[in-house]
Amino acid sequence: MTHVDFFTRRTFALLGIGGTAAACVVPWSHYAGLYTVLRLPLWGVWLATAAVLHAVSLLRLVRDAPWIRPAGVALGLATVAAALLVQRGYDDGAALHGPVVPLVRAHPGFGIALAALGAMFATGAAAVMERAASDGGPR
Repeated sequence: MTHVDFFTRRTFALLGIGGTAAACVVPWSHYAGLYTVLRLPLWGVWLATAAVLHAVSLLRLVRDAPWIRPAGVALGLATVAAALLVQRGYDDGAALHGPVVPLVRAHPGFGIALAALGAMFATGAAAVMERAASDGGPR
């Protein structure tokens, strides 16, 4: 397990929140227009898992309970899985446009990459251990 200091863990937590916030506004789908995650099917599943993951990563900054690290890893995996589940609907014309579907090809956007980065940083913030004073490394 990698040992880091508090500043690095806090930076990971903030980068995770920033990645998730950016993923909410960057398009996940280019399909006769740009569509953010909030228009895709099952977006609430991803947002809920991401919110709980960020809550656990922020809790890890102030508390070191034995359940936080495994929960952070499990939630990180669940958040990435939920993002991939949502991304599968990037070309769901009926969900995005209603009964009239344009005859254009859908392309995935960059939002999924930001969602995955946000989840990885938040997982890192929750899972890494803080360097002990006896490690001899710089504090």
